[in-house]
Parts: sequence; structure tokens; C-alpha cells
Amino acid sequence: MSGEPIRGDQILVRYLLGSLPEDQSERLDELSVSDEDFVWRLPAAENDLVDAYVRNELSGETLERFRSFYLSSTLRREKVKFAETLLALGEHEPPSTRWWFTAPMMIPRWGLAAAVAATLLIAGVLVYDNTRLRNRVQEAKKEDAKPSRTEESAPAPVSVAMVLTPPVRGAGKIPELAAPRAGGSALFEVQLETDDFPAYQIELKKPSTDRALWRSDSLKAHPAGSRRAVSIAVPTNLLESGTYILELSSAGPNPEVIANYVFKVVPK
Repeated sequence: MSGEPIRGDQILVRYLLGSLPEDQSERLDELSVSDEDFVWRLPAAENDLVDAYVRNELSGETLERFRSFYLSSTLRREKVKFAETLLALGEHEPPSTRWWFTAPMMIPRWGLAAAVAATLLIAGVLVYDNTRLRNRVQEAKKEDAKPSRTEESAPAPVSVAMVLTPPVRGAGKIPELAAPRAGGSALFEVQLETDDFPAYQIELKKPSTDRALWRSDSLKAHPAGSRRAVSIAVPTNLLESGTYILELSSAGPNPEVIANYVFKVVPK
């Protein structure tokens, strides 16, 4: 995409537009949850990209990819809408009151949206607890979590089980899960930092997009040693090799995102 009017790292722009080769995109997926410098650089590149779009500075393949890929996400459309609104407000303000919008390196032109977009994807520490999970595997079909919100069939037999502890900043290497693709389900026990809500929901996502690959029903917390936790059974046919996020939020009409639990699927 050389020659496009985007300042900054073209690799990050292509990553945001979903146009990188699969191996490169997967590498950046990992960095987006494990490398602190990258975690800060990516939102900055996204800010520049959205800013260029609302100012009609994109063209060619970059513009096409922005419309077809970036705007396919509801969350990203909201970011663009916010940027457009802020731009319109700035254009209607007299110059004397517009310093905050144009002053370089003082306040981002849509800093509030950037703050939301830059919510850190903090890796959770993934540990195995086979002794305790052995009993939970037998109860998997009785858990509130089901394979999907729309699927009425019973969960597939559990073929692998794992515990995700509350996210910790700077956790280091992303923990790995060897999940078979030939049927079955992966049982995740997601431990809570605090049990502040009557019910929870979990979505399975890829770091490179905010689209939900899978969504649980409403979940009730249960005791898990010294903590409370929620458990889900995810079909293993959804878990290809790569980095994933389990996004924990409160259940209800106005869900609140609570935490992101990161893990990596490796070939078994």
C-alpha cells in the first residue's frame, strides 16, 4: 500500500485492515497481548487510520479495506462515528476555542475514543489443575454455559480442561492449550478477581478483531478453591492454532466488560 497518505507503521495499518499474511497476522496477535510497547503502538496507529478516514485522506486499496474490513465491526464503527462527531464539533468551533483539537502532542483529536480503544489486552496466567478439574469434567453438561446461544443440542464430551486465573499485567509468555480438532469440547474454568455481578457472559474472540466467534449463555459463579469462577465448554472445532481471548462481561441488557483472559492454541 505504498503511496497511501497514512503516516506511521504500514505493517500496523495492514494488520488493522486484515491484509497481512496469516503468519504475520498471527505474530502480531501474540504481540498485541504480550508486548507492552506494541500494546501502546497499535492504538496510536489505529487513531491515525481512523483520523485519516474521517478527513477523507484514504484512497485506493487502503480505503477499500477500511470500508470492507474495518467497518464490518460494530465497535470500530462506533469509534469512527465518535471521531466524525468530534471532527464536526471542532470545525464548528471558532479558532480561539479549538486549541485542544489541533494542538499537537497535547490532547489526541479523539482521545476519549482512543482511551476506550486502547484498553489493554492483558494476558491471563493459564494453569493446569487436573485434580480439581477431573471432577468438574463429569459435571460439564450441568453447567450454565452451553456450546452457543443459538445451539440447542447438548455439549460435546469434554476432551481437555484448563483453568484461567485473573489477568495479571506483565504475565509474560502466553499460556498454551493443546486442543484436538476432532470433536469434543474444551472446558475452561475462568476464575474471577471479585464476584460483583449476579450473572456473567463470556465471548471467544481473536485479538485482531472484536467479532465474537462464540458466546456463552448467562453464567453463574461457583466456588473454585479460594476464589469464585465461571465455567464454559467451548467446541474444540472452533479452536484453530493461534491466540484467543475469552472476554468476561456481566450478563444483561447493558453488559460491562470485566476482564480479558488470553491463551494460545497449539497443535496437539
